[in-house]
Amino acid sequence: MLGGISIFAWDGITTADVRLSTGHGGWCQSIDRSVYNLGILGLSRAMKFISLVLFGLVSTLASANDAIIPVPRADGWWKELHERNLRRAEQAGAHQIRVAFYGDSITQQWEFENQGLPVWKSEMATIPAENFGIGGDLTQYLLWRLQNGELEGFYPEKVVVLIGTNNLQYNPNPEIIEGIAAVLHEIQLRQPQAQLYVMSLTPRGDARDPLHLRIAQVNLLLRDRLIASFPSVTYVDFYSRLVTREGLCNRQFILDDLLHFSTAGYREEAKLLAQYGIKKP
Repeated sequence: MLGGISIFAWDGITTADVRLSTGHGGWCQSIDRSVYNLGILGLSRAMKFISLVLFGLVSTLASANDAIIPVPRADGWWKELHERNLRRAEQAGAHQIRVAFYGDSITQQWEFENQGLPVWKSEMATIPAENFGIGGDLTQYLLWRLQNGELEGFYPEKVVVLIGTNNLQYNPNPEIIEGIAAVLHEIQLRQPQAQLYVMSLTPRGDARDPLHLRIAQVNLLLRDRLIASFPSVTYVDFYSRLVTREGLCNRQFILDDLLHFSTAGYREEAKLLAQYGIKKP
C-alpha cells in the first residue's frame, strides 16, 4: 500500500478503518470500513468522515509514483493502435494464441518489415504468438492498456514483457521498478494461468549517455529485488547479449539510433527466448 490512513474511535465512530491505495491505478482501489452507530451520526459528523477520506485520497495521489498510475496517451495514433490491439485480443482466442508480447516500440517493431518481421514470421507466428507492443509506451501507458481490454478474450500460456526504457527520462530507478511491478501484478491478476517472463531493459545510447549507465542499474534491481517479490516470474537477461565487452551497444544487433534492433537483433532475441520454451513447435 503506497498511502493509507487508519482511524479508530474517531469523533463518535467506534471503529473505522479506511485504507486508500493508488494500487496500480492511482484511484481509490478500496475503502474497507466497519462503522458502528452510523445511523445516529449527525450530518456534520458524516461530512467530517467523508472529508477525511477524500483528504487521504488526495494526499496519496499527490505523492504517488506516476509510473504506476495507468493513463492513456492522448495521441490519435496511439488510440488507433490500442483499438488494433483490442481486435487482436479478440481474435487471439479463436487463433489459440499461446504467447503474448507486451511492451513499447522494441516489441512493436517485431512487425516492421526491415527489422523484426522476417524473424517473427519464421519463429513466432508459428507458435502462435501475438504482438501487443506500442511505440513510446511508458509503464503507465501499458498498465492502462492491460486494464482496458488487451488481456481479455484469450488465455495465453506465456506472456513476455519488455517495458521501462522510456521511463528513464521521467522516473528514478526505484519508480521504474515499481512501474514494472505494477505491470507484472496486473498480468498475474488477469491471466493467472500464464507463465510470465520479464526481459531486462536493453542497451541504449553511447558511453556518454546517462541513460546507458542507468540501464545496468535498473536491470540489477529487476533481477535481484523485483523478481524476489514475484517468485513465479522468470527474469530474462537480454542486455548481456546486446553489448560488447566494453559494455557498449553491439552494432551487429542495434541500429544507428542506438536503441532499436536490427533483424539480427530480433533473431538473437528469438534464440534467447527459445531457451525458455518460447519457440515454434
